[in-house]
Amino acid sequence: MLYRTTTSTPGETIALGERIGRSLRPGDVVAFAGGLGSGKTTIIRGVVRGALGSDPVASPTFVFWHRYRKEPPLHHLDLYRIESQAELEELGLDEAFTPDAAVLVEWPERAPDLLPPDHLAVSIEGMGDQPRAIVLRATGPGSAHLLESAEAAC
Repeated sequence: MLYRTTTSTPGETIALGERIGRSLRPGDVVAFAGGLGSGKTTIIRGVVRGALGSDPVASPTFVFWHRYRKEPPLHHLDLYRIESQAELEELGLDEAFTPDAAVLVEWPERAPDLLPPDHLAVSIEGMGDQPRAIVLRATGPGSAHLLESAEAAC
């Protein structure tokens, strides 16, 4: 399943994220790919706002892993600085992926084996003041509800 959209402002990108966040369930994994400045943290801000009702989001680039709530857990991983599988294992980032937790992953291409086969893949293109071309792809039946919620309000 695939959904394509374009957002023209950060507010529209956040609103898309909010729709995803309102449908986020334990066990869901959402992977956000795009270049530096493409809007990964912006859309994640919306996901967190939709899931929690607030958006205390800062990209965890230097800490790798941010936990937004304890029950049910919501984790945000930023893999930008990951350079090897050994580093990934040393940091224990795989521990974020539990059946009771939802996980948001920036830079998933740095550790493709970390992702479960069934996840929502979000690809973002554009930077600066440019509109963002966003493609959402459900990679299995478990992530399809997230894609459907993103489409529903459009």
